[in-house]
Amino acid sequence: SLFPSASVGWRLSEENFMKAQSAVSELKLRASWGQAGNYNIGDYSGIATLGFANYTFGGVQVGGQSPNRISNPDLTWEKSQTIDVGLDFGFLKNRFTGSFDYYRKNNTDLLLNVPVPQNTGFASALSNIGEVLNQGWEIELTSRNINKGDFQWTTSVNLSHNENKVVHLAPGDAQIWIPSSFDISH
Repeated sequence: SLFPSASVGWRLSEENFMKAQSAVSELKLRASWGQAGNYNIGDYSGIATLGFANYTFGGVQVGGQSPNRISNPDLTWEKSQTIDVGLDFGFLKNRFTGSFDYYRKNNTDLLLNVPVPQNTGFASALSNIGEVLNQGWEIELTSRNINKGDFQWTTSVNLSHNENKVVHLAPGDAQIWIPSSFDISH
């Protein structure tokens, strides 16, 4: 699989039109886009395998083998696509600095065990069915309050907001129930 990425940055504070002023000491725009894949599907997850099972033969219980997984030759890597746009800035010879980032990450083809009809003899099958969207922003502000010899005082503040949204799960976006070790029904 091929997973490309690219990033660009423009340091506006180095441009001639910004050098004439003295208030803004740092100003940089940046953007990135990229794709990544998660190959942790597991060995042989796309094929039906055999497991040990007991059965009765002539009134005697004997050991044997039976299929323990449904095949899915179409399994692929989980995919992520991320976009990030940011701004770095500094004022008054970088006495006040900060950065702002907006990001959006879309995870698709998530590997989930999807319920299958009981007549298959199995409860679920591994499939590339899920999609999750993660997006948000982050702000960091820093001030150098005192910087005299051995004594320095710096203040930093971080703010962020993150939102996760399950876009798709099972066919028809039905819920997938995951058993819990706690006494919770859903």
